[in-house]
Amino acid sequence: MRAIASVAAALLVVLTAVPSRAADQPTPDDRFPVPVSPSESVRQKTEMRSNLVALRSTLSKLADKDFKGVEASLRGLVHTGDLAHRPGVKTEVFRKLEKQFEDQVDKTVEAARSGQTEVVLRALSETMAYCQSCHMAFRQAVDTSGTAEPKH
Repeated sequence: MRAIASVAAALLVVLTAVPSRAADQPTPDDRFPVPVSPSESVRQKTEMRSNLVALRSTLSKLADKDFKGVEASLRGLVHTGDLAHRPGVKTEVFRKLEKQFEDQVDKTVEAARSGQTEVVLRALSETMAYCQSCHMAFRQAVDTSGTAEPKH
């Protein structure tokens, strides 16, 4: 429940800047833009597709009650590389969400070790809340000027 409260607080910060509009008006993409280079844009999209594969595999393994397989699939959600070099880390809310997501993946792995489907599903739901909150709050802003390229 703390995870949902943290996500809600982070979203509140981002969404309070979004003006309300009538339901019949078109809605522009009001998510916070995170500058990324073209290559980072492709890398992130590849990572997101891999996350979908990992989530699908997790659910499939869970349906089979293959809890070791669930744990292995969940590990596919863990980000690679140093967080300090990832785009968006200068945005405190983004950085916190990413760290909380990583922590929640660890909790979901622990839930898989319980061997209880319901426990895993609840933890996985909490994990996916981070995915949802991030995708609802942020968007890529591809910068072709070269200033968004991460410095290693």
